[in-house]
Amino acid sequence: MKPKILILCLTLLSVTSFAACNTIRGAGRDVSAGGEVVSDAASKVQADIATANAKDEADRKAAARAKPYSN
Repeated sequence: MKPKILILCLTLLSVTSFAACNTIRGAGRDVSAGGEVVSDAASKVQADIATANAKDEADRKAAARAKPYSN
C-alpha cells in the first residue's frame, strides 16, 4: 500500500511541477512584454525631448538674428 501512495504522490508532484513551469514561463513572457512597452515609451520620450531641444535652439538663433544687441 505504501509504494502505491508514494508513486501517486511523486506523480502528482511531477505534474504540479510541470504546470508551475508553464505558469512561470507565461509570467516571464508577460514581464518581458511589459518591459518592451516601457522601453518603447522611454525611447519616444527621449526623441520628443531631443526634438524640443533642437526647436528651442533654432528659436534662440532666429531670435538672436532678428534682434541684435543694442548698446
